[in-house]
Amino acid sequence: MAYLQHGCRMELAIGNYSRATGAVERLLSEKQIELDRDGLSYKKLCRGMMQVMINDLEIDMRRTRHDSSLDDLPFPLE
Repeated sequence: MAYLQHGCRMELAIGNYSRATGAVERLLSEKQIELDRDGLSYKKLCRGMMQVMINDLEIDMRRTRHDSSLDDLPFPLE
């Protein structure tokens, strides 16, 4: 999982959001929202989804070590 998280961080750093587009497309379809795939709003949404994926991987890795300290954070990881 750490390797996957590192890959996500590297892609996020260079603006490659391709890993998040599937989840973003499903979310937009479910909410019946249309966004231009070349537009700034779509890119911001993909960037946010990448951040969520990274945070989720961090929580999963900590849970495998029986560390639940991040389960109820009132703020996002950074």
